[in-house]
Amino acid sequence: TLLCILSLYFFKDFFIFCFIYFSASFLSYLLLRKKFKEVFKHKENKTKAKSSPITKHAWGSAWRSGLGVIFSVGSINMIGIILAQFVDAIELGKFLLSVRIIQSFAAISNPLFYIKIPQMALIYNENGYKEAQKIGSQRVTICMTLFLGLLISFTVLYPLINSFLENKILILDKFDWAILCAAFLIERLSSLYLQIYTLSNNVIWHKVNFLTLTAIILLSIVLFKNYYLLGICFALLLSFTLIAYPYNILSYLNHFKIKFFPQELKIILIFFFLPTLFLILYSHN
Repeated sequence: TLLCILSLYFFKDFFIFCFIYFSASFLSYLLLRKKFKEVFKHKENKTKAKSSPITKHAWGSAWRSGLGVIFSVGSINMIGIILAQFVDAIELGKFLLSVRIIQSFAAISNPLFYIKIPQMALIYNENGYKEAQKIGSQRVTICMTLFLGLLISFTVLYPLINSFLENKILILDKFDWAILCAAFLIERLSSLYLQIYTLSNNVIWHKVNFLTLTAIILLSIVLFKNYYLLGICFALLLSFTLIAYPYNILSYLNHFKIKFFPQELKIILIFFFLPTLFLILYSHN
């Protein structure tokens, strides 16, 4: 990241930026591969990977998870390609930059949750699924607190940040931005609970994300004509709220045998309903 920033500052050339980015990524791959071999060099596995029961078991979960990622992250990126055929370049740039900013905040906050997955998996596999669920719930709160804090801070400070910049940051209008933020708040909550449920090795990412993607496409077709980019934001919000979140939270609650969930109600109130209300009211100032 630092090399890419420096390349833009000194060279101001997109080709050089891409070359440095991919070169640095490839170098990272080589270093990680070398480190992996050093750590596991004492373990010799003479069995072919395809015939390994562990590999077959892992592949069964991996392809479903991969497909789920394509349906989620891939669908968001695909929206930009499709919108390019119907939307003015400046407006499309605002939408894509807004999405990218929110996704970067999610990427910053996610490690606070994912760093605990190995511990949760170990505890879960030692028949401590209640303890694993407790840790997961706590981590959801911590992760969402940072994510929400970054969103609110950027929303409030956005005019001030732009006042210091010669080339202004152009994002969606206030109300569109509020709806888009609300969509990704419920999407993050939904995904984190699904991640806790996946400790059971029951991978349903591909199912729920396919249903969500289908809803996004259908709602976007219906809403875009009358509401333009706001319609896309509403399509994301409605799809994540009415399909992804209920599907994931019910899978989570049923698996962990949670009949009454005051903690989960508190979390969705604090990290979705109240922030959404604040963002909408703030957008009208």
